[in-house]
Amino acid sequence: MSDENIFYKEEYQKTVRALEAEHFVLEQIARLCASEDLEQGISHMIEALGKYMEAERIYIFENYEKCLSNTFEWCKEGITPQIDNLQEVDKEEICHWVGELEKGQEILIKDIEEIADCWEGEYRLLKMQNIKSCIEAPIILNNQLIGFIGVDNAPMEISQIIRRLLTTVGYFVAICMKNQENKQVLERMGYSDQMTGCSNRNAYISKMEMLKKQGKTRSLGVCICDLNGLKLINDTGGHMLGDEAICDLAKGLISIFDSRNVYRIGGDEFAVLLLDVKEEEFERQMKQVHEDAFPKWGVSVSVGYAWQKRCGNPEELVNLADQRMYDEKKQYYLENGEER
Repeated sequence: MSDENIFYKEEYQKTVRALEAEHFVLEQIARLCASEDLEQGISHMIEALGKYMEAERIYIFENYEKCLSNTFEWCKEGITPQIDNLQEVDKEEICHWVGELEKGQEILIKDIEEIADCWEGEYRLLKMQNIKSCIEAPIILNNQLIGFIGVDNAPMEISQIIRRLLTTVGYFVAICMKNQENKQVLERMGYSDQMTGCSNRNAYISKMEMLKKQGKTRSLGVCICDLNGLKLINDTGGHMLGDEAICDLAKGLISIFDSRNVYRIGGDEFAVLLLDVKEEEFERQMKQVHEDAFPKWGVSVSVGYAWQKRCGNPEELVNLADQRMYDEKKQYYLENGEER
């Protein structure tokens, strides 16, 4: 076979390999985009990529203000994982590396001994991990470096293919991370009460549905709180003052139970749902609500609560706490002669 024929055969094989690689990575990206769990999707994807590239290790780092942290990792069998040793890596120690990535440049190091004198921090970090070669590609979003994806000790004869694959994957990982961020923001908005900062009725309904499905497996403490005299506050001080009283009650409850466990289920009515809380601790917290409400929060509240060790019917427990709250409220209005 002539030299010319050998050349064309080699070029043809390179083209076929590149096309196969592109097809493979597009399949992985499609699976990632279809995954409902982003973290699980990324983990599966980098495992598939690592095996395809015949690398010893593939990983993703996320970029923070002063450091980089390894958040995803796949290792070939027999290779020691490094993720625990690569948390909060000081960017000053690998400033050359970071500088290239921030400019959107890939990094290809075929032999780390080549950077021993010029990139000393990077060399020490790679040497420590027994890395002989590596390829890194930036993950860029809105012209900002949010992380990078890389492989260690992969075959250098396909380094150019790997670079292209990592760059493509990095681009789609950035998009997926942004979509996940937007989804989380929308979920927070959909389940958060904007006025008080606690969870809203949508979140309460969702939590109750989850509790119904779990069966008699966990303890549950329920507290229902309602402001006393809100009508009087609105009539004498205006609705703005009434809103302030509602917010004061919410802040007080959040200080004891955390915003995730406090739900505004009506205008001035709040529910607290506590899973896996011991009865003694729950009783202590209920006592604190009564003791702190007026002296510290500046509001008068009626409180009803109930606790069950193995709760199989959360609605029944809520109804019991609700009835106790109304009994306390009825007594309050009898004693004070105010309008509700």
